[in-house]
Amino acid sequence: GPQVTKRADGLFDVTLTFAIGPGKRVALAGSMNGWSKDAALAEDPDGDGTYVVRLTLPAGRHTYKFVVDGASWHVDPR
Repeated sequence: GPQVTKRADGLFDVTLTFAIGPGKRVALAGSMNGWSKDAALAEDPDGDGTYVVRLTLPAGRHTYKFVVDGASWHVDPR
């Protein structure tokens, strides 16, 4: 699941990871960004196929899925 850190300003820094293999385009789509497939692109800095996306969010419930290559939607397996 997500790693969450509360900030002094009351917002939360959230880090999510998704492992699917190298060479993919992975985005996080959810209630926080209008379910956009392009708003929160994940990065794979070491090329190992585990993608990381970092967001700053207000308190509350946020639903999301990972979108792979703009077409395949996945729930967070963790």
